[in-house]
Amino acid sequence: MFAREDGTPIRPSWLTARFLVLQEDVTVPVDAEKPEGPQRPLRRVRLHDLRHGTASLMIAAGVDVAVVSKVLRHSTIKLTVDTYGHLLPGVGEAAAEQRAGMIPRAAPRTDCQSSAKHGA
Repeated sequence: MFAREDGTPIRPSWLTARFLVLQEDVTVPVDAEKPEGPQRPLRRVRLHDLRHGTASLMIAAGVDVAVVSKVLRHSTIKLTVDTYGHLLPGVGEAAAEQRAGMIPRAAPRTDCQSSAKHGA
């Protein structure tokens, strides 16, 4: 994924260690409304978190899932959908509508049916 200027690969463990060192002195506001107020250490962020965040932002921006899959170098689009499908707009609603369409609806009652059932 990452390489030196001469093209040789960078060991993931080396890169991860350097990335963690960069975060050691980073602080963020305790209250986002008061950026100059008290600070706390940044929650540790892994390189994988950046990858996941990027994919989530791409999907939120409406990038086609096939493109997201290629950027992430997933072996299949199914892997991308299985991982990030919950973020796709309207997927939950569409699935609910599809399931609801499989359930037969009761026929509307007429006044005669309703009266006969209640002994009227």
